Amino acid sequence: GIYAHMDHNFLTASIPTFRLNVHVRRLVSEGHKVGVVKQTETATIKAHGSNRMGPFSRGLSALYTKATIEAAEDLGGGEEGCGSLNNYLLCVVEKDVLVENVDCGIESSFEVKIGVVAVETSTGDVVYGEFNDNFMRAGLEAILLSLSPAELLLGEPLSKRTQKLLLSYAGPASHVRLERTSCDCFKDGGALAALMSFFESTNVGNLEHHNEDAADRIHEPAIKG
Repeated sequence: GIYAHMDHNFLTASIPTFRLNVHVRRLVSEGHKVGVVKQTETATIKAHGSNRMGPFSRGLSALYTKATIEAAEDLGGGEEGCGSLNNYLLCVVEKDVLVENVDCGIESSFEVKIGVVAVETSTGDVVYGEFNDNFMRAGLEAILLSLSPAELLLGEPLSKRTQKLLLSYAGPASHVRLERTSCDCFKDGGALAALMSFFESTNVGNLEHHNEDAADRIHEPAIKG
């Protein structure tokens, strides 16, 4: 388990570094979002920088959820019972419609159009589509039963009936992680802008890491031994 103790005025939990992958997987399997903070500068870079008298810089190096942890190469395999068969991340959005079935009456009329995108990050499998759904949300329920997503991303606003079904699926006993976001964030090219910004920041981080490695090699002694 994870040992917790008081360190001065703070309750501190500590684990052996070589067991990080095990404990991260256990926390994620309980539905938590887990971030790992690591040292972001080397001793050589720090010695030649403006922060040479201060503590080493640290930053968020990885962020894991149930839908993304299987794609993490640095965590390796998990213990038995710490994973799930499917690790789909399912995003759900909707808009109001009213399409009445003239043959069957108002009971079978459609009141919302639902759009879904599901991504299985460990395999790259992507499922997407949109459909009209009735007040029972039978179509959405079929999607949930078919994919068994490990994580839900709700694009708000959503109707009360849709939220009720999704919250019921992601109940406390399910350990399904649920997150909400506004659909306004992804209008007018917002989704593309967010994606481009992510990859640009990733490329900058990789370049800085490469430069740090090069600087370390420059300051290594020419003759060893």
